[in-house]
Amino acid sequence: MERRAAKAFAASFSANLLTGLLSIVYFFFPMEFGFAYSRIGEEAFALQESTVVLILIFGLIVNILVEAGVLKLFYRTTGTRKIFKVSTVMNMISYAIVVLNLILFVG
Repeated sequence: MERRAAKAFAASFSANLLTGLLSIVYFFFPMEFGFAYSRIGEEAFALQESTVVLILIFGLIVNILVEAGVLKLFYRTTGTRKIFKVSTVMNMISYAIVVLNLILFVG
């Protein structure tokens, strides 16, 4: 979206910093709610698969919206549709890496 490296870096850094801080909230969110955990045997504190999927989808949607908002602050003249496309692609790639790691190392 940007030909000037400094502005592109500042926009990307700001958006990623904010969504990174939100990820900390997502990490601790299910620990506050007992319904998200299985309470039987070895799986005493393991998240249920459906809960993990819901957390990932919720986090993805919120991150896309927040990141699009931050990018819109930097690129006021760029259309909202283009900003949402860029934000969606950036977050889908990030979340694909997270899901791949979950499948390979946890599953």
